[in-house]
Amino acid sequence: MLTDMEQKFSYLKSNNQAPENFRKILFAALLSGPNHSFNDFVQRLKDDVESGIGPNRNIDADTLITAARTKFDNMDKQKLWNKVDPRDAQIMALTTQLEEIKKGQGTEKPAAAAHATNGNAPKQNGRWKQEAGPECVAGTKVQKWRTVFAGPHKTDDQGKVHHWCPNHTLDGKWDGLYCTHTKERCWKAKKKPSSTNGNASEAAPPSSTNASLDLQTKLKQVMCTNLCMSSEDVDKLFNQAASSEN
Repeated sequence: MLTDMEQKFSYLKSNNQAPENFRKILFAALLSGPNHSFNDFVQRLKDDVESGIGPNRNIDADTLITAARTKFDNMDKQKLWNKVDPRDAQIMALTTQLEEIKKGQGTEKPAAAAHATNGNAPKQNGRWKQEAGPECVAGTKVQKWRTVFAGPHKTDDQGKVHHWCPNHTLDGKWDGLYCTHTKERCWKAKKKPSSTNGNASEAAPPSSTNASLDLQTKLKQVMCTNLCMSSEDVDKLFNQAASSEN
């Protein structure tokens, strides 16, 4: 990309048509790549330029090209350029599974849902079977500190505040969990019981819709509990998946 931009800029310059904002164009192009580490490197250079006080505030287009090319070559040699960010891989897997659920419309695939959230772990007895580490509750990926009540709030090692939510229970494992959402904003608290009054056709949606909603609810439970995502973040992910399908 840089080679192509250099050639075009050289041609325009030789015809007295060189763009005055070439450095700005370079920044925009360099930040369009898929690698987060490389983009962070370029963004730091751009921040210096825009703030006017950083060590690279006076970097010119040629120096920017040299720095970007050197950074890319080093990452390529270390096999870091095509490395997928774990967060992106996780979101892609969950989004793909949600799209499959919507397309299936009635065909439950619990094993596939488990694969999207926990590798090859199958679903047994209505629960997600997961490999447990020494810091987790046996048979789960939920850390032990999240299951022991010690006040309405707790702060983890990264400084993130977690709230005690009694809506999350698992027989023999825990009677409440520390989550990123409050108990009032928990998706379980918001879940309304189905009405038994009125017309039967209005009370019960088609079976295919029931199955789709049931799988979506189970997937949301896994994401909120095991991935420590808030209910709002999960809803946003579902909406993005629905938009891409439409």
